[in-house]
Amino acid sequence: DGNSPSQPAHQPSKVLYVRNVPESVTEQDIIAYCLTFGRVVNILLLRDKRHGFIEFEDESSAIKCYTYYNANPLLITGHRLEFAFSGRSEITARRDPDSNPPNRILLFTITNLVYPVTVDVISQVMNKFGGLEKVIVFNRGNAVQALVQLADVDTANVAKEQLDGQNIYAGCNTIKVQYSSLPQLEVKHNNERSWDFTNPSLLPGGMDGGSGLTPLHQQQMLGGAAGGQSPANLMANFNYVQAMNALSQANLQNPSAAMAAAAAALQASMGGAGGGLSAGGGFGTPTAAGAAPVVIVHGLNEQETRPDDLAALFAVYGNVVRVKIMFKARHTALVQMQDMQQCRTAISYLQDVWLHGNQLTMEMSK
Repeated sequence: DGNSPSQPAHQPSKVLYVRNVPESVTEQDIIAYCLTFGRVVNILLLRDKRHGFIEFEDESSAIKCYTYYNANPLLITGHRLEFAFSGRSEITARRDPDSNPPNRILLFTITNLVYPVTVDVISQVMNKFGGLEKVIVFNRGNAVQALVQLADVDTANVAKEQLDGQNIYAGCNTIKVQYSSLPQLEVKHNNERSWDFTNPSLLPGGMDGGSGLTPLHQQQMLGGAAGGQSPANLMANFNYVQAMNALSQANLQNPSAAMAAAAAALQASMGGAGGGLSAGGGFGTPTAAGAAPVVIVHGLNEQETRPDDLAALFAVYGNVVRVKIMFKARHTALVQMQDMQQCRTAISYLQDVWLHGNQLTMEMSK
C-alpha cells in the first residue's frame, strides 16, 4: 500500500498488522516475539500471503510492540518484518475449529490454569493412546494451546473422545479438544515448547543471526533446559498447593515474614507425594545446603500479572515447577525451578525485565 512501516497507516489499535513474514515463521514464533510487550489474545497468520494480524489484550501493549520493532527492526532469515496498526479492534476472521473435519492433528485449549503446560505434560497425557508424533505448545490469551499430531485419524478420534473436557490435574488445567485444520505440523526445535518425536536429533533451538532482538527476545525463542526431563518432574505436588493456599489466607502483615514462610512451605513440600498424571510425582531432593531452588520476583503489576505470565517467562530458562503470587503482597511472587542453576540463569536474563508496564527485580530465596 506504499506506507512506510515507520508511519502508522491507521490510528493506534490493539491489533497489529505484520507483513513480509518468511514462510518458515510460525504463529508460535510471532507470539514469542510479541509476548514481552503484553498479553497476545489472538493471532491470524496467512503464510501463503506472508502477512498476518496480532491482537493484544490492550492498545498500550500494541503501541509498545509497534514502537519497539519500528525503532529496532526485527530480521528473520534476512527478512525484515514490518509492523503497522491494522485499524481493527479485534481479529474475527479465524475459522471455528469446531467446524473442522476429523484430522490426526488435534488442537488442545487448556484453561483454568494452575500449573505450566509443556511438551512433557502433553506427552504424559497422550501416553496411553500411542502414536504421538509432534507437539507444539503456545500461549493464547488466558489459555495455553497445544497442537498434537498423531499417527492416524483413528487414534486422534479416540484421544479427542476421552480427553475433551477432562482435567490434567485435579480441579484445574481443563482440556478442550478440537480437530485442527492443519495438514502437517512443522517442528524446528526439540525443547519444552515443541518436539518432533519422529526426529529426536533436532537441536533445542536458537535465533538467526542479526535478528535485531534484545537478549531477552532471543532467549525467549531458545526453548527450555537442554536434555529431556521426565514428566514426573513437572507434575504438581498438591501438598504444596494446600500449604500455599493456607499461607495465602494467613494474616501475615510483614512481607519478609510472608516470604520466609512461603519459602519454608515450598521447601517442605519438595519430595512429597505427587498428584495428577505421574505415579512418581516427587520433585527430587533439595540441594546440599537444604535450600529450595526458588526465585523471588518483586515489582509485579498487581492488576494484570497472572501466574501463567511468569511461568511463560521463566519456562524459557528451565523447568518451572510452581508459581505463586503472594496473597498479601501481590507485587511479589515465588517461582520454583528444577534446580539452582536454572534459577541463576533465569535471574541473569530476566533481571529488570519489563512486564505489563512494571520493571521486575529478582533474587534467590534465602
